Amino acid sequence: NGETRQAPRMYSGAMPTHRDLKVWQLSNALAVRIHELTRGVSVESGADLVDQVRRASLSIGANVAEGRGLRTNAQFRRHLDISLGSAAETDAHLAALLDRDALSARDVFDLRDQLATIQRMLVALRNSLPAADRPPPRPSAPSPPPTPAQAATAPPPPTPTRPPAA
Repeated sequence: NGETRQAPRMYSGAMPTHRDLKVWQLSNALAVRIHELTRGVSVESGADLVDQVRRASLSIGANVAEGRGLRTNAQFRRHLDISLGSAAETDAHLAALLDRDALSARDVFDLRDQLATIQRMLVALRNSLPAADRPPPRPSAPSPPPTPAQAATAPPPPTPTRPPAA
């Protein structure tokens, strides 16, 4: 009947998921494009690399999704770093496929351009997260009483003044 179906959302309401992140959407589109472009790669020109480049490109978005689903910003940052590693791996495999003439220079240029955009977005997202997930601060211990030497050299405490009577 020509209707397009969308995957069900994991959360309802205002709770955003990885699918709402532009970087995940672009990563997913890149993985799909790499899959399409590597369909006809022959064994002689780089079929051994096809599985690797496909897996590496899928891993970019998969780690964004996994990190987004975890409990802390520190865990999310770690998975964004892993995504950056997968992006670098994808780039290396694209270079190897280009060197073997398995993909055209134009296709590799376009894929690398998309990859660079994704890498910039991953870094920006990582840098936008708070620096650390710290536990609440502990109450500070009371200061020890001054030693006799400290007490002798300390200025006298201010004397309280009474407010004027009204």
